[in-house]
Amino acid sequence: MWTSSLTRKKVEQDICFNFLTSNNQAEYETLIPRFYLAQELGFNRLKCQSDSQLVTSQVTREYQSKKPFLQKYYHIVENLTTYFNKFVIAHVLRATNDLYILSKLANTKKARQHKTLIKETLSTPSWDYEDVLQINFPKVTWITLIIRYLVDVVLPLEPGEARKLCRQASFYTMCNEELFR
Repeated sequence: MWTSSLTRKKVEQDICFNFLTSNNQAEYETLIPRFYLAQELGFNRLKCQSDSQLVTSQVTREYQSKKPFLQKYYHIVENLTTYFNKFVIAHVLRATNDLYILSKLANTKKARQHKTLIKETLSTPSWDYEDVLQINFPKVTWITLIIRYLVDVVLPLEPGEARKLCRQASFYTMCNEELFR
C-alpha cells in the first residue's frame, strides 16, 4: 500500500510469485516493484514497511547480507533508492502490516473484484536478469575501502586517512569474497 506525499492517495499492489522463494527473498521481491511503481507515478519520496526485520535491517545497513542472492537484492534496492529524494523503510509487526493484510485479502478475492488493486505476477526473481548485473555502484563506503585494502592493498593518498584505514582493516578479514569482522 502506498501513499503519495502530495495527494495522500493510496495505491495498492499485490504481487504473486511463479517461482519458489524464501521469506526474505519474497520481501525483497515485493519491495523492488514498489520502487518501480512509485517512480512511474512520479513520487519523489517513498516510505515502505516490511515485517521482515532482516530485510529492513539490511536495507538500512544495520545488518550485512551474507547470502549471495540476498546481496544481489540489496544492491538492486540500494541503486533504486538513489532515484528518490527521500527513502525510508520501517520494520512493522506482521499483525499491523497493511501489506500482509492486503495480500490475504487479494488472494481470497476473485479476479475483477478489485477496484483499486494493482496485481502483478513475477515469473522469475528480480536479480535473475542480465541488466541487473550491470548496475553501477558509484558509492564508496568505508566497507568498500576496507575490502579494496584487504584484497588489492589500495590505500587513500592522504597519509592520515591511509593510517586510519590500516587500523580499521586490522579488525576484518576476507573469506570467500566476503568481509568478516
